[in-house]
Formats: sequence, structure tokens, C-alpha cells
Amino acid sequence: MKIIRRSGSVVVTVTAFLLAGVTGASGQAVASSHAVAWGWNKHGQLGNGATAIAQPTFVEVGALPQRFTRAAAGQTHSLAVAADRTVWSWGRNGSGQLGDGTTTSRLSPGPVPGLSDVVDVEAGAGYSLALRADGSVWAWGANDRGQLGQHDVVDRPAPVKVLGLTNVVDIEAGVAHNLAVKSDGTLWVWGDDTFGQLGYGSYGDYLPYPRQVAELKGVIGAAAGEGHSLALRSDGVIWAWGNNSSGQLGDHTVTRRVRPVLVPGSSGFTQVAAGSAHSLALRWDGSVWSWGGNWAGQLGTGDFADRPYLDRAHVGGATRIDAGAHFSLARQQPGTAWAWGANGLGQLGDGTQTDRAIPVRVTGLDGVQAATACAASSHALAIREVAPPAPPQVQLDLDAEGGSLPAGGSLTVNVGTTAINSSTKIQMSVTGLPYGVTGTFNPAVLMTGNATTLTLTAAPQAPTGWFTITITATSAAHTTSATYELNVTDPIE
Repeated sequence: MKIIRRSGSVVVTVTAFLLAGVTGASGQAVASSHAVAWGWNKHGQLGNGATAIAQPTFVEVGALPQRFTRAAAGQTHSLAVAADRTVWSWGRNGSGQLGDGTTTSRLSPGPVPGLSDVVDVEAGAGYSLALRADGSVWAWGANDRGQLGQHDVVDRPAPVKVLGLTNVVDIEAGVAHNLAVKSDGTLWVWGDDTFGQLGYGSYGDYLPYPRQVAELKGVIGAAAGEGHSLALRSDGVIWAWGNNSSGQLGDHTVTRRVRPVLVPGSSGFTQVAAGSAHSLALRWDGSVWSWGGNWAGQLGTGDFADRPYLDRAHVGGATRIDAGAHFSLARQQPGTAWAWGANGLGQLGDGTQTDRAIPVRVTGLDGVQAATACAASSHALAIREVAPPAPPQVQLDLDAEGGSLPAGGSLTVNVGTTAINSSTKIQMSVTGLPYGVTGTFNPAVLMTGNATTLTLTAAPQAPTGWFTITITATSAAHTTSATYELNVTDPIE
């Protein structure tokens, strides 16, 4: 609250910072987490109620709870976890990937019934995964390659529990195969195995239930591409397997691997991500490293040449990374998002549809907590912290700093309000009136920008003299006031 007084002036200006929006226990406004999206939107996967072939700048995802913690971008649909740990979905629904029991697409978010206490979500090509706090994994949507883990290939339009999987702490969805990290550091896989991306020694088929990758222990993170997989161990090294036609395994070859191989030169890494045919890794020092297919510049190395080995991308200070089909994302402190690679559908969010071999900032986006995509997606989502709205400032203008009121008579004080940046409901009141003097506002409740009058009435027996009264404006969150010098005089003869 700020009070401005001009000595000798006839105007008393009271500026009150009246708070609107969410308030915390202290009465102060708190930030909210919002979802934004950009890129391909043919099926409404951006959640803004519209469709577009390309959306090169971010738009707000509509109809979501104000605060949420996670988001996932599938091929043609999207997911988010609200702060109450419910799941919301939107976009295409031809295989039941929205999880609402139907195959009806939706252009704006709606809840996934029957799921609670969810801590993470992942989305692939026509299917979805959710990780609950109890370590169970749930799946719904397309199941033609066993990606729902049900021992069959029947699509499910509502969530079902992935069979035989417990104590999971991390889930990753590729195009049609999945990885799960358990609390004991083991890695489990299921779904499509066309290229050997499940890592158990074969290729060309699928696995409709989870199976452990026996060679790997101490796994703390993983990533699933279209036909390849990555695992990050607690010692900071990376293992890779599956399709390697573009060098996405980083082992200096283009040879398919049906069992995990160590990525040469990998050390000190804290996160991995996989696109359709390229891979990313984040080191402890904030540097981003990349390898594999690079036809659109998705490696961020400044050129368009494939690399079957680790190379450093032109971005630093990163705290999180993710990869889309042919593009890449990084979050930098203090909350900016950067993107590079394919951009024909606006998936870099820089306002253009030009491919970029060097990272560019997602235009106008700040407060980013996480930016996400998947190996099947040509759109991206971000969770960003949004500051509370600027408190509406209300200015009270009194027609004078004081006035005379004869006993047995009345005095009118004009009170005007001026909106500085928004409107807010104001309750007017007056205190400190001497005995025998009453005050009435007309109206007593007003909106910023309107005016009211204070009528002061003195009874004949009212005491005379100078009195300081206080005129107060009260909003839902704040109170501000100004004093008015009242001179009660002898009755009018």
C-alpha cells in the first residue's frame, strides 16, 4: 500500500495495492503453474480449442486446473497432471489415448476418469502411460504392439494397470515401446521390438508384458526413441541399444544393437532424452551433448551432418532436456526454453517455420519449469510458473482535506476512484466520528472507476471543534484509508 499526501493541496490521494487472484496463507499472492504448447496442432493437441497445421508461437492450454506438475506430448495428443494428482488429456482419440472411455477427440483438456495419486505421465503414438505414487503403472490407448503391457494387443480406451510391474520410479514412452526404472535400479521394457529396442537379444517382434533388461543395474534414468533406447546409470555413463542407422546409439558405428552397449566417452551425465533417430544427454555442468540423425539440425551442433558419436550442442547452462521426433528442447535458468532442429510445423516456437541447427529461444516464454516432447511428436508442451496478476491499484480522490459541519446540519464529501490497472470491489466505511455525527456513503460498495459521496450529518447537540475522521476503502485482501479534518461548528442561527 502506498499513501501519497500533497501538503497544502485540496486532494488526498490514497493508492491501495488491492490483491486479486490466488493467495497463500500469508495473504500474499502465489504463482500458478500453467501449460503452454506450440507446434503441430492438426488434431487439437495444443489444447487451446483450435486446430492448425502449424502454430509457431506458444499458446495457453485452456480449461486446465490453475496448477499442475507434469505434462507429456504424444504424437497427436497431450497429457497433464494437476496439482491434485489427477490426469487431464486432449487431442486425437482414435485409439482411446485420452483415456475417457471413448474414441471421441477433444480440442481442450478433460479429466481421465478413474486415475488418482498420479505423479508422472508419458505419451507415445496413440497411447498413454501414468505412474502412480504407489509405484504402479497404468496405460491406455493403442496396443497393436503390446505397448499397454496386458499380454494382448487389444486397444483400451480407459486406464488399465500394466501387469507384473511394481515399485516403479520413472517411466518413458517411445513411439510404441516403453521403459520403466524400478526403485532397485533395474530397467524393464515392453512393447514394439522391431529394431531390438527392448534390448533382450532379438528384434522384429513385440513383447506385450514387461521384461527386465538383465545386463543393466544401477539405472537412474532412461529414454525411448522410435527404434532405440537409452539408459543412464548412477555412475553417469550411458548405455544404448536398438536401431542405429543414423548413429543414434553413439558407439561410432551404424550397426544395430539388440543388447545394451556402452556409449563411448559418456561420463558425468544426469539426464538422457531420445528423439526419433537422435539422442541427447545433459552433463552435470549444464552442457548438452548429442548424437545420431541431424538432417534438420536436431543435434544443435551448427550443421546438418549425422554423428555416430557424442558431440557438444551449442547450448549451455541447461537444467533439463527433452527431444521431439526431429527437434530438441532445453530449459535454462532462470526459466527460459530453447529449441533446435525441425521447424516446419512451428515446433521450435520461435515464430518461424525455419529449421535451426543452433538453438533458439522459444519466443516470449519465461518462468519455464519443464519443456517436453516425445520421439513421436511434432509439438511441444511447457509448464511455466506464472506470477500472480499485478495487484489492482485504487486511487481515492477526496474533494478536500477537510470541511466544516454545523451542528444540526450536513456536509457532503465527494469521493472519486480511479482505476490504475484493473477493477476491484471496494467497501467504503468511515470511523472516528464524534458523538452525534453520522456518516453515510452512497453507494457504500463500488467498483474502481466509480464515485461515491459521504454525507456527514450532525445532531444539534453534537460537540463542536476539530475532529480527525478516517475514510477507509476495503477490498478482499487489503485495506487503505485517508484522514479527513472535520470542523463541527455552532448551530446555524
